[in-house]
Amino acid sequence: MDSKASSSDYYEKTLKSLNEDLRDRLSERIQINGEIARLRRTIAAMERMLAGDASDQREKKGLTASIGSILKRSDWLTPMEIRDELKKAGIDAGAYQNMLAEVHTILKRLVASGKVEVNAKPRKPVYRWKG
Repeated sequence: MDSKASSSDYYEKTLKSLNEDLRDRLSERIQINGEIARLRRTIAAMERMLAGDASDQREKKGLTASIGSILKRSDWLTPMEIRDELKKAGIDAGAYQNMLAEVHTILKRLVASGKVEVNAKPRKPVYRWKG
């Protein structure tokens, strides 16, 4: 009986130890799963942010090209006339917080690059394609 009792004690101690190890590992897994979830959320947010930046850049390049096309086929235009032509061309003004401000910014950049000239002598500045 002694050998049975000692082997039973051994198994009980081993079982208790294994249960404690399992409980510890499950607790560690919960912590690791939490860290993994946080990392996934952070990665997803950064990917959305980068995709948004790329999308914004594509939209601005598209708007610049559209303004260039409008100026190439027109004579002198005011920024408001350019904005109106963009709307007629199907550019979604709702995609921009202030489309007229975007037009002004792009026109300044195009003037600085030498692609567009501005005549500021009239009451309102007007722009045309130089090329």
